[in-house]
Amino acid sequence: MTTLSWPATPAAVSLTQEPDPETSTVPALPGEVRAALAGVVERLHAEYECCLPLSRVLGVVVACLDDIQATPASALPELVERLARFRLAQTGHRP
Repeated sequence: MTTLSWPATPAAVSLTQEPDPETSTVPALPGEVRAALAGVVERLHAEYECCLPLSRVLGVVVACLDDIQATPASALPELVERLARFRLAQTGHRP
């Protein structure tokens, strides 16, 4: 699986490594949840790569994660993927 990361603050936080609680806005998640979220980004990018760059898909997924942080960690990958699909579809692009 590809290691994906995004800027949470000035530092980059990887989806496959534990985030630094001092610099990250990404919640501390179990490794299997982080790996599942990376899979969400990869699946969505594969669907939307014809019309949206990876950075846009990643940004939508991160925003979705931020919006549903109060959800139990084990439910995050599915909820983030559903919300990201909805938001990406709202852009008017279709996979």
